[in-house]
Amino acid sequence: IGLGHPTRIASWPDVPAVAETLPGFTNTTWYGLLAPAGTPKAIVSRINAEMRKAVKSPEFIKHLELIGLGRHAEVMQIEQLTALDAMWEKGTNLHHALLLANRHFRRHPHEQPVLLIVTDGEPTSHLEPGGEVFFDYPPHPRTIALSVRELDAAARLGAQTTFFRLGEDAGLARFVDSMARRAGGKVVAPELGDLGAAVVGSFLGSRSPATPF
Repeated sequence: IGLGHPTRIASWPDVPAVAETLPGFTNTTWYGLLAPAGTPKAIVSRINAEMRKAVKSPEFIKHLELIGLGRHAEVMQIEQLTALDAMWEKGTNLHHALLLANRHFRRHPHEQPVLLIVTDGEPTSHLEPGGEVFFDYPPHPRTIALSVRELDAAARLGAQTTFFRLGEDAGLARFVDSMARRAGGKVVAPELGDLGAAVVGSFLGSRSPATPF
């Protein structure tokens, strides 16, 4: 018995990865997608169209969770996300988005979690214990700390993480690079018009099942 994930995962700590015997072996599965609530409609529509063409199985689709994030985050259906008008919203609540993503991962303990984060800004808001949203710019140290804590939680759950960085802001680049290194993930910085293809390409790269065998 072995896992298709490159390393052991938290839900099955005693089950070895096949890669421990066959270095380089990987066989992965579903993704959760996160994007700012103000992501341009044309980009969201392109991602939606390409994903629909690439992934037809209802059994596969049910494992996806789409999370839009602005001042707060929320789980969305594909139809909701594509219906959003382009808008500017004050705040990027990566902390809340990761809380929702980790909740989804824990609901599917026998699946390989994969996290795609599309962002054009550093995290500037987080959820307080009572549920209210805290916002500050430049990013408050507590906002950063809480976002990092949830990213670490995702890593402990075995999530494979990719950040899609939009824009050339130096502060954003430093933040995303450091977060990706911490999570053992990677950063993709596509041109705006290539975002859909980049996300779908990453999506398809690990679309096969990752159950023990």
